[in-house]
Amino acid sequence: SSGINAEYGGYLKGRPQTDGSNITFLHNIGRCGSTLLSHMIHQTGECEVLSEPVALLQSLVMNNQATTPEQHQTSLDLLKATIQLLCKNPTNKYFIKVTGMFSGNAVHLIHRVLPGSRDIFLHRALIPTMISFNKVLGTIYFPSLGWDQTFHQALQARYQKIWQKIQAEGIHKRFLFFLLCQLHPFFLESQLRQNLTSFSYESLLRDNEGFARSLLRAVGLSETHVKRTLTALMQDSQRNTPLSRKRTAGVKTCHVTGEEREWARRVAREEFGIELEGEELIVANIPYPWESKD
Repeated sequence: SSGINAEYGGYLKGRPQTDGSNITFLHNIGRCGSTLLSHMIHQTGECEVLSEPVALLQSLVMNNQATTPEQHQTSLDLLKATIQLLCKNPTNKYFIKVTGMFSGNAVHLIHRVLPGSRDIFLHRALIPTMISFNKVLGTIYFPSLGWDQTFHQALQARYQKIWQKIQAEGIHKRFLFFLLCQLHPFFLESQLRQNLTSFSYESLLRDNEGFARSLLRAVGLSETHVKRTLTALMQDSQRNTPLSRKRTAGVKTCHVTGEEREWARRVAREEFGIELEGEELIVANIPYPWESKD
């Protein structure tokens, strides 16, 4: 990684760099409408939209795996250099969708290296999120995800002790725990600063226009683009991909029991301070929801 840092540092030397004020990062838990939001912002024509850059994910996972102060600092330097390379023109506006899986701590790390950037967070009720993952991953990979080496490596150290207690549970419980690990860093970051806005997929369904107006404000764009952004809702944001509605329509959904739902509510409350409500396990106490800012 030191070699990579040196190469990036040499490339950036003498080139204009951004302070982050022209970049908005969309943090999310995955399968929650993040691709749709990216399409909505793309419709404005005012932002360069980058969806899940692999280099960004790799630098975030590297930080999760760091065990010494030197490794942590190296990973932060690499993260900053990666963002600078992705956003080469400091006069352009950028909207970057962060990979939903394995990147929960991104909201904190990115703010450390580029405190001037904007951060918004998108989430969805846990049960439909898990069902959507099940449809995409299929009946073969979904049950094995909880044991996958990538999962273990990407899990932040603060959650490893909890994982040790629940890893023998069924796949649904393990996956719900994984989603909570994606949600919790946003709760922690909200205790450190107030310049955050959270959105839920459910609120988009309830109030398309209000959601779009608040999204545009959060990104720093004019509300005159509302009608343009809403045209994205008339399309399948995953069309022509393996994740399209057409290709996943016939996939069987997973059945979540009442006991599994109650387990998730208890673990969320006791281990994470997150309140889940209803049969779909909607996050009830998410910090800084956009509705409260309108």
